[in-house]
Amino acid sequence: MSTPKRISSALIMGLCASMAMSGCAGGSGEGSGPAAGKANQDLTKLVSINKQDASNLEQGGTLRTFVGSFGPNFNTWANAGNSSDTTVVLRAINQAGCFTMTADGKYNLDKDFCTEAETTTENGKQLVKFTFNPKAKFNDGTPLDVNTVKNMFNVLSGKNKAYDLVETKPWDTVEKVDAGSDSRHVIITMRQKYAAWQDLIGGFFHPKINTPDIFNKGFVNQIHPEWYAGPFTVGKFDAANKTIVEVPNPRWWGKKPHLDQIVIRQIDSQASLSAYKNGEINIVGASTPSRYKQASTVPNNEFRRGQQAGVFGYVLNTKADGLTDVNVRKAIYEATDRSKLAATRFQGLNWSESVPGSWMSLPIQLQYKDNVPVKYDTKASEKTMTDAGYKKNSDGMWVKNGKKVSFSLTNFGDDPQINAIVQRYQKQLTDAGFDAKIDQRGEQDFNVTMEKKDFGIVSMGYSIGNVLSDQPSQYFTSDAGNMTGCSPKGFDKKADDVTHIIDDKKRDAAVNALETEWQKSCYAMIPVWNGPSISAVNKYLANYGPSMFQSIDWSMVGWMKGHKDGK
Repeated sequence: MSTPKRISSALIMGLCASMAMSGCAGGSGEGSGPAAGKANQDLTKLVSINKQDASNLEQGGTLRTFVGSFGPNFNTWANAGNSSDTTVVLRAINQAGCFTMTADGKYNLDKDFCTEAETTTENGKQLVKFTFNPKAKFNDGTPLDVNTVKNMFNVLSGKNKAYDLVETKPWDTVEKVDAGSDSRHVIITMRQKYAAWQDLIGGFFHPKINTPDIFNKGFVNQIHPEWYAGPFTVGKFDAANKTIVEVPNPRWWGKKPHLDQIVIRQIDSQASLSAYKNGEINIVGASTPSRYKQASTVPNNEFRRGQQAGVFGYVLNTKADGLTDVNVRKAIYEATDRSKLAATRFQGLNWSESVPGSWMSLPIQLQYKDNVPVKYDTKASEKTMTDAGYKKNSDGMWVKNGKKVSFSLTNFGDDPQINAIVQRYQKQLTDAGFDAKIDQRGEQDFNVTMEKKDFGIVSMGYSIGNVLSDQPSQYFTSDAGNMTGCSPKGFDKKADDVTHIIDDKKRDAAVNALETEWQKSCYAMIPVWNGPSISAVNKYLANYGPSMFQSIDWSMVGWMKGHKDGK
């Protein structure tokens, strides 16, 4: 399932280094500063991976990359592990699923795991039928079969509330799971029609992950490589030093990798540039003029540039002090000059884009609609507060019943540009009468902060999925993955209803209408920018880089002939 992954805003400057998001994409810039660019509607052009045939690749070598936050929970199916960084750590070792994806979000059958897959209707019921490859086994020898799917249904359906689930879609729509002609042939019967049926079989986890204790806590500072399946496995895992070394998996039945190993370390975004300059990592984000200029001096460097496949902005915790009143949150929206915040983000980048109005799609996608219900208007903000019974005290701050409207503005990392954005936002809010205090935290604190929902307003982002209807159940319902805590009565059902609309255009229209309705009810997620992705990459690294939704073929990632390890 294309569940949106949480992203610390601090990562955006170094994001493409780790490919923390599926996107980043396309083209290259040369010279002393980034070339002019803008969002591109042709998603297939947003791929820049230095595509090479196997005959042009070295056998061996190491890919060195990084994440901003390393764990502590490495279960991406759990709310506590739902981060783009954790996905980066696991993506080469945890490949089990029936589909890969193209750059523009279309599904391709992954025959390493599934030899066939289809959806049919029989006796008025939607069925999802598929067959596991007989070679497909987890690393401990357990076959992928009907028992794998039955366990996933038991865990992910939401029937047992003890599981820390990001969301229950689409498994809460399943009626039953049966074997077909044998245990490798699986038939999933749906209670209701479900449009994005591929979500059900897009990823699988081991049947031993079958209790709340294992699911919620069993991956804290642990990886459990024996429970995965993929072209790589774990060679060394060092939780204390926040490093993992991944090596070719001797139990893998598919195409063998070219690389000898992948090394992933935790490095803050600021330190990542120094690591790239020193040859410690092979790719780093260069999305500021300063980073771009410094990276351009590194031997064998090239730039790859395009569109981020994500949305960044501010998420409001509706349960936090100072933010429980929807009128306050609406007034915050009206006091937020998103265009100026985005301009700070893009300063010196020669990048232009429309200010986004949705958390579910990019303005360049056909299904996009601006769903933010109010515009920047400080007079309207003041009226909203006054009408709700607030008054300004002698220092110009809003108060009600003797209590000042005060809240934290949580920000991560030490990147100067991200910090400049949050400081500008603090000034906007302070000028509008809100006592907003910057709460600066280390980049490594992001995952734990989000798990505990320990923030007032937080600077962060989400990756964009390929299916619009996948996302309302995470953002707008009472599921644990909703970071705002706002899910008005009826929204669980409304988010469920849109997933059963089979016609794409009607479904997308319904999802957009739902986002607008939720925004008007909650005022708790302010989209500010999508932005460019500019990566500094060792030019000899092949088949790896910005690619929008396209899946990485780990058997083909490697170094060009004569340039092992980028030399």
